[in-house]
Amino acid sequence: MQIEKLIRNKAKCLKCGEVAESKSGHDFRRCKCGAIAVDGGLEYRRGVMESHDIYEDQSEYYTLHYPTWDDYKAGKQPIKVEFSKHVTLEHRRKLLRDWLTQGEFVVTFKKIDGELRNMPCTIQEGKVPVVESKTGRVKKPNDEVMSVYATDKNEWRSFRVENVLSIEMKEQV
Repeated sequence: MQIEKLIRNKAKCLKCGEVAESKSGHDFRRCKCGAIAVDGGLEYRRGVMESHDIYEDQSEYYTLHYPTWDDYKAGKQPIKVEFSKHVTLEHRRKLLRDWLTQGEFVVTFKKIDGELRNMPCTIQEGKVPVVESKTGRVKKPNDEVMSVYATDKNEWRSFRVENVLSIEMKEQV
């Protein structure tokens, strides 16, 4: 069972170039030329257009996967999350950090060479080794890259946050 969780509800008009964004339910927003419109805010996603070739959906959302409808209604954690292509770096990073601090998950991402990698990993305190700097220098933080402990390699690894396609509970893989 899948549920879409909207982060931003917006579309670009390819006729006039303007982006229309709906921020609340029944917030019907048109572009300046009136050729496209969006509605629904974060409650639902609706697009209206003169033709499909002038409408570019730029909504940000992720898809939550649950084993059953009852699991969703009971408020259980989903077994997998997939990101839409427009989800911002900030939202991806926050969701990844929230999940990976809770346990071991499989992160699927596209490597720089284009190859897909399924990496079982975590950043949960107590499950990762403490690494002390031998040189004493502090590594400059980079929000575009996330360092994790790869449990299949027993080593620290990293990936580009923008290249993450999904995160899944390890037991389900």
